[in-house]
Amino acid sequence: MGWYWWLLIAAVVVVVLDRVLLWIEGHGWIYYRRRKPKGGSAAMLGVAAELFQPSHTVVVEERDRQRREIVDTAKGRDPGDLPDLGEGPPE
Repeated sequence: MGWYWWLLIAAVVVVVLDRVLLWIEGHGWIYYRRRKPKGGSAAMLGVAAELFQPSHTVVVEERDRQRREIVDTAKGRDPGDLPDLGEGPPE
């Protein structure tokens, strides 16, 4: 058998496997190409990100603090007058 037969067989196997996986996805047994998972695993990934990348949580908290500071400044409050509750008690 020549190499072109092997190439043809490989292409047929890939196409048949794709069709079988799409059929299985149509029954709702797996997520493959057309449907995406909803919700559950995304929340789990957020928890995993906190466990393995604690700096991510720090960055999110700092962005929230900066947004609050911008809002306070826009409302006419001086951010220096407000206590920073994230620092802990003064020494």
